[in-house]
Amino acid sequence: MAIIGRIRKHSALLVILIGVALGGFVLQDLFRKSGGGRKTQLFAKIAGEKISKIDFDKKVEDQVAAYKQQAKKENLTSAENFQIMTSTWDQMLKDQIMQKEYEELGLAIDHEKATKASISPEELYDLMMGKREHLHPFIIQNFADPNTGAVDVQKIQSIVQNFDNMKDEEKQQWKRLEQGIKDDRINTKYNSLITHGYYMPKVFLQRASDESSKVAKLLSIGVKYQTISDSIIKVSDDDFKKFYDEHKNEYKQENARDLDYVIFEVLPSKR
Repeated sequence: MAIIGRIRKHSALLVILIGVALGGFVLQDLFRKSGGGRKTQLFAKIAGEKISKIDFDKKVEDQVAAYKQQAKKENLTSAENFQIMTSTWDQMLKDQIMQKEYEELGLAIDHEKATKASISPEELYDLMMGKREHLHPFIIQNFADPNTGAVDVQKIQSIVQNFDNMKDEEKQQWKRLEQGIKDDRINTKYNSLITHGYYMPKVFLQRASDESSKVAKLLSIGVKYQTISDSIIKVSDDDFKKFYDEHKNEYKQENARDLDYVIFEVLPSKR
């Protein structure tokens, strides 16, 4: 009864303490939602750019959905999921690193404030709906008639015009195709710059040409050791010492390891 009386006496103080505790939990939760918890979401840093766990998981989910649609499978094995996760990370790593290179070379042109290296709308149109010789291999692969090889450009134009009315899965599939064409085109430009930017002096070219065109004829004669009888060859101690003196410096080794040891004696106790 005495304890209950004390609790009643300090009930106001208890209410205040409980209110402060509940308020602390609420503020902590709000702080996490407003950005305090973002630090825990940091997944990696690539070339100084922060990659959040949320962004990485989102890309993995997109790749999983695309793979399921392409393979026509509802569930994937653990090995397939791991492979998709690994390939997604490799692609993100490549994108972040190569983006810096594209920017320094002037390939990362700001088309309508694009967030990554891209190509102009006119160039994209030419790759997707232009002349046959300008079409991207991805377009030919997906829209060419297997019998005639002709590309149905009208079908592509119809997809672009009715894009807003397409299903979400079809929209995502078209966006992936479009982005793949952009990325491949930028990468092709980069490789072309590297290839054409490499210069070899004529002297080196002539030397490489001469060395590759040289032809030599030779005749090699050898005697197999097993055809010689051991009794014919006599080796003296002086021969061994001479060989040792001539080759001993070839086998010098520095101390590679220090060894310390402790001995624990096992002795019977007094009891």
